[in-house]
Amino acid sequence: MHPNNVEARKYDTQVEGIDWEEIILTTQEDFEAGRYSFNSADYATHEEAMVAMRALIHSIAEKGEA
Repeated sequence: MHPNNVEARKYDTQVEGIDWEEIILTTQEDFEAGRYSFNSADYATHEEAMVAMRALIHSIAEKGEA
């Protein structure tokens, strides 16, 4: 399937070898249970949430570099 074929890609569950349906199925229970690694609803403003998200991503990157 050509990458520019947007309509066909809407229904393609495997893009570049990634089975998105499998990923969704393995994370659905956590999502429904409210187990998030980050929940922006915990912050008063969007800006605060984005600062916290940036800090979370930075901490993950630091762990990966170690």
